Amino acid sequence: MLTKEHSPETARVMMTGTTDAHSISDIREFAHRIISKPSDTEEIRDTVLRLCNIQESLPNMKLRRQIIGQCFIPSKPNIYLELTQTTEDHMSSIETIALVVAKDVSLVSKIMQLANSSYYGYARKVSDLSDAIKILGLETIQGIALSFGTFSQFQDKISLQKIQTITDQSVQVAKMAVAVARKLPLSDHLRQLAFVAGLLHACGKLVLMQIGDEHEYETICEAAEQCSMPEWEAEEFTWGMSHAEVGAYILDLWGLPLSLVESVLFHHAPAKSSHPDENAACLVHIAEALVKLRLTKNHEQFTAEVDATLIDRLGWKKHIETLKLAVLENTNEVTNR
Repeated sequence: MLTKEHSPETARVMMTGTTDAHSISDIREFAHRIISKPSDTEEIRDTVLRLCNIQESLPNMKLRRQIIGQCFIPSKPNIYLELTQTTEDHMSSIETIALVVAKDVSLVSKIMQLANSSYYGYARKVSDLSDAIKILGLETIQGIALSFGTFSQFQDKISLQKIQTITDQSVQVAKMAVAVARKLPLSDHLRQLAFVAGLLHACGKLVLMQIGDEHEYETICEAAEQCSMPEWEAEEFTWGMSHAEVGAYILDLWGLPLSLVESVLFHHAPAKSSHPDENAACLVHIAEALVKLRLTKNHEQFTAEVDATLIDRLGWKKHIETLKLAVLENTNEVTNR
């Protein structure tokens, strides 16, 4: 607690041997990362080095102090942690996992909604939670829990309407990212990664809204639209970083896989990622543009926002053109298997 008071801009790590859920919840009030005892020195070293790298990604000390010191960073959701622990136990059944999910009514609702959507193309109505979990897969369920658990932590600070808007848009981008991956096609792992990255790609927006306020953020976005400037560029102009960097900062601070962190960090500029063909940054990048295209039918905006050079280099141009036409013609090609 003293570290939080005297050095609020510092990322904080706590080593503990406790497994009590209540104690862990209390620790998360002042620690960004928890390392369980016993732990080998290599894990401790890697954690510290990685957090140092994260700190360097936010060179603006004032902004870092605002984000970290004023608790703008949400904690890793409890429901996600419990699901992770349950799925790591190889003796756990789908029914056991369903019991964990059932603790969160809103999570159950979203899982059932997705399992019954045309996106999964299931032949019959899915009414059983265990069946829904089987259809979506454990990795997707964990991603949904991570996303919705993160967004729900902002309910006391940002209007529910705005949170719901960002949540709905994120789900649309996630579904579209998988549709793009299927069209190419790519591996199941990359499709799953694209879905989770799509769900989380905008989480940094909620943090930026707290740094200023919700009204200020809306004003900045409206001004950007009037100037035909992408929102993320307006964010960089105002705060020195975009929601992509803030969102990736949160995920990295939590110790989530680098492939996921990179996918969020570079979704506006996928060519900057280390291996654009091996992470989901480009998939989310394309998906976000396709979702906007479906809404606005603005072909010129799509062309301006998408990195055509990278898409051509990856050999994806023909497939993306097909998806673009499907979106413009309102066909089902972007949702069906």
